[in-house]
Amino acid sequence: MTLFKGFRVASLAIGLLCALWILVVACAQCIKASDAYRLIGTLGFLLAIALLGRATWNRPTRIKLFLARYSGRVAWVLIGIMSFLLLLFSFRTAVDFSWDWGQLIKSASAYVLTGELDRVDYYARYPNNQFWLMCLTLIFKGVKFVVPTADIVLFKNVSIVLSCACTVGAVIVTYLTAQMHLGKKAIIVIFLAFGCLPLYLYSSFFYTDSPGILLCALILYLSSRLSLSANTKEKAALVILIGLICALIVQIKVMVLIVAIAIAIAATLNAKSRRQLFLVVRRIAAIGVICIVLCSAFNVAKAAYVDIDSNMENQYEFPVQHWVMMGLGYGGFSQDDVDFTKSFETLEDKKRANFDEIAKRITNRGVLGTAEHLLYTKALRTWGNPCLAGDDYINRHVIHNGRLQQWFALGGTRHDIVLGYAWAFWLLLLSGIALEPIIQLKGRCTRASSLLISLIGIFLFFSLWECNSRYLYVFLPVLILLSSHGYALLVHKADLFRKRIRE
Repeated sequence: MTLFKGFRVASLAIGLLCALWILVVACAQCIKASDAYRLIGTLGFLLAIALLGRATWNRPTRIKLFLARYSGRVAWVLIGIMSFLLLLFSFRTAVDFSWDWGQLIKSASAYVLTGELDRVDYYARYPNNQFWLMCLTLIFKGVKFVVPTADIVLFKNVSIVLSCACTVGAVIVTYLTAQMHLGKKAIIVIFLAFGCLPLYLYSSFFYTDSPGILLCALILYLSSRLSLSANTKEKAALVILIGLICALIVQIKVMVLIVAIAIAIAATLNAKSRRQLFLVVRRIAAIGVICIVLCSAFNVAKAAYVDIDSNMENQYEFPVQHWVMMGLGYGGFSQDDVDFTKSFETLEDKKRANFDEIAKRITNRGVLGTAEHLLYTKALRTWGNPCLAGDDYINRHVIHNGRLQQWFALGGTRHDIVLGYAWAFWLLLLSGIALEPIIQLKGRCTRASSLLISLIGIFLFFSLWECNSRYLYVFLPVLILLSSHGYALLVHKADLFRKRIRE
């Protein structure tokens, strides 16, 4: 593997630096945001995990036999239990309509029930939500066809069930992906997913995040199948499917395209010969063409549901520079920045104003101040929330302030206990992510990892873009797979170490 060897090693090294920095930032935020009781709780959960690991270390033969015989059954039983818990949790913690999720549910419901689209200005301003509005409308029309008396309450309940289905689907696909690389150790994915609190906290919101996390898992699964397949017809079918998934990603959650780009980069860097490089480039080109053609078809279909003319787009749409400007301000969403951009009449005026404001904010901070803001302050706000802000979202417009709200919602009377667990899990997940590049580099592995390149892309993207820890939700398949690989490698190294001791 002489082609791009330096680039492959560099990708592993940069991935390691990103993983370590993210872990350091998360630890800093844990200490900074926690009081003494919460820190004790976090340390207590980590100690319990360490004791469990110690018990596992003392019984290696039993664990191996158990995994060899029952890992598949245990995985599917846990998936079944998780599905039930997701449905129970999502309905018990469901909130009234708020933020973009609520707007889309209300708009799609109104379109089905009255035939009219409300808040056209909103969809002109945020065209990324137009395709998902069309999808919701089609789903709710199907519900209306089956249940003629259906109203917005039923539509919302159906959306919760579908959101849970997307979450479970993402977990299953991620597990199947891990099986191709980890075998029996793929059950680590299920353990991590089962304990991942954000998967439960966002289960009631059928927003673009729900299909987004499923699409992220699917692109990882299909690309893994493509890299391992030796059948020409299967490869052709997989290329078509990947092109379709990429088109859906562009329409529904474009930031997931970071993962698709990372997969393409890794495939290119791992080419063993010029001929193989040519085949990889040809596949990438074919996927790109399929994606563009399907996106054009989707745009035509979307225009039939959301009739927005060019004048309205020019008046309401926000330029890309708006989100970069917000990233250089508070870092996350800012209503003042939204009002600033809205104050200009045309799209070109908005672009110029945003450019000027970006230059002003960089000048005011200086080079070092801007670097600190992008790499530390924004990293804190993105990676320093173990609930990915899900505890905040289920605390907005609460319908039933029951026991689950007290435990899991921000400000709940027992929420600190849950936060102790959430921090322990988050630090455990991030530690697993850092393990893989450390072990790979120590073992002189020079194969580029699409997961690590994805991590680099995610980190850089949120350093430049508007940051919100919720945006990490769609990338949980990447993070869980990375962490699973890290712990699987650690287990493998532990086995080798145990054999050396016996010898």
